[in-house]
Amino acid sequence: MLAAAVVFAAANLPYVPVVHGSSADEIERLAAWLEIQPGSRVADVGAGDGTYAVALARLVGPSGRVYATEIDKDKLAEIRRTAAEAGLANVTVIEGAVSRTNLPEACCDAVYSRLVYHHLTDPDAINAYIRRALRPGGRLLIIDFEPGGPLDLFPSGTEERHGGHGAPRETVTKEVTAAGFELLRGPDTWRGRTYAVLFRRP
Repeated sequence: MLAAAVVFAAANLPYVPVVHGSSADEIERLAAWLEIQPGSRVADVGAGDGTYAVALARLVGPSGRVYATEIDKDKLAEIRRTAAEAGLANVTVIEGAVSRTNLPEACCDAVYSRLVYHHLTDPDAINAYIRRALRPGGRLLIIDFEPGGPLDLFPSGTEERHGGHGAPRETVTKEVTAAGFELLRGPDTWRGRTYAVLFRRP
């Protein structure tokens, strides 16, 4: 009985590597959806500990660049440390803010936000900053999960707007297209309970 409960809970979490595949698989999908190649310039908005930013920095190579934004100072320090230990000089770490990404204008060919959108309290401002950071034709990938799962027990600060811990895919699509993006693909199932939506800056 206990084992069945654990499996059910794991299957309903946003992602569990043991159940839903590895981070390496996800990074490969990120690169494919965003058409990342050597020389690409990519931004990770809400980069966490920098695992994905560092992995993509290896893919874009020394002629490319990855911008990793975070608002948590400890995580910013961790990203810098991880990039340095990996010997990567093509990772730029940027301290973001609630209503600003602080990314340079027209710095990127692609931007992604992974399990961050549902935390945004000022999505209109963030989407506008992302649009400015992207070059014309640049791609934006949002990965998030629907409210209504076990994580509803843990406050994210945006439950009233989203109806629980998570971000409805219809809300994400509506808000991002309202910021001037074109919908390219999705929402598609991504990993576990997460979904992905791909946009393009005209």
